[in-house]
Amino acid sequence: MTARRRFLRGLAIAGITVLSGCGKWSWNYRYRLTLFIETPEGEKSGTGVVEILVTKAAISLNQMPMNWELRGEAVAVDLGKRGTLFALIGGGRPAQSFLALPQVVFERTEALDRRYTAEERESKLEGLKASAQLTRDEIPFLARFRDINDPKTVEIVDPDDLAKSFGEGVRLLHAIIEMTKEPATPGIDKKLGWLSQYYDRQLGGARFPAIRGSVANQLSSGYFKAP
Repeated sequence: MTARRRFLRGLAIAGITVLSGCGKWSWNYRYRLTLFIETPEGEKSGTGVVEILVTKAAISLNQMPMNWELRGEAVAVDLGKRGTLFALIGGGRPAQSFLALPQVVFERTEALDRRYTAEERESKLEGLKASAQLTRDEIPFLARFRDINDPKTVEIVDPDDLAKSFGEGVRLLHAIIEMTKEPATPGIDKKLGWLSQYYDRQLGGARFPAIRGSVANQLSSGYFKAP
C-alpha cells in the first residue's frame, strides 16, 4: 500500500462518525494556492484553485466513513527560459498533498480546532474565510521537466535548492493558501500537450520512483479531461 493510499485510508478512518441526527451528507470547498519564486529576472508566481468534495459513504454498523474527492491541477510557475516549476497534487509526504493541505495548514494556524469531528471540520472548511503562509514542511511536492514536451524527463525539485534545477539566483520565497469561492482552475493541458495520453499509462524511467508511473495523475485530477 502506497503512502498516499495509507493516508487516504487514514482519512476515512479518522472521518468515521456515529449517525447522530445530522442531516448534511456532503461538503464542498475551494482554495487558491500561490507560489512565489525569486529569479534574476524578477519575482515570478503561479497560482491555481483546487476544489475538494466530501461525502458520507455507505452506512456500516451505524458508522459513516467520509469520502474525499479532489478536482484541480498542479500549480505551474513559468520561469521563462529557465523552465516551469510544478507543485504536484500529491507525492512526497501525505501532509503535503493538495487534499490534506487545508486541514493541515488551518489546524496549525488554529482557524480549525483539532478537536473537531470530521463533520464539524468539513462544515467549518466549507464556510471558512482564511489565508496563511505555508511552512517548509507544508510545501507541496515539486517537480520539473528537462524537456516539457517529454514526460520521461520529469525530475524532483528540492524546495530548498531551486537553483540546482533552474540556475543560480532562483529560490522559493513563499507559498500562500487562501480559501475562495472561485471555480477550480483548468488549463495545464495547454502547457503539457501529452498529458491526456498518460492518465492510464506508466512513464518510463526508474530514476524517480516517487513520481514515476503516476505523475500524470499528480498534475491533474482528471476532472478537466476531455470526454
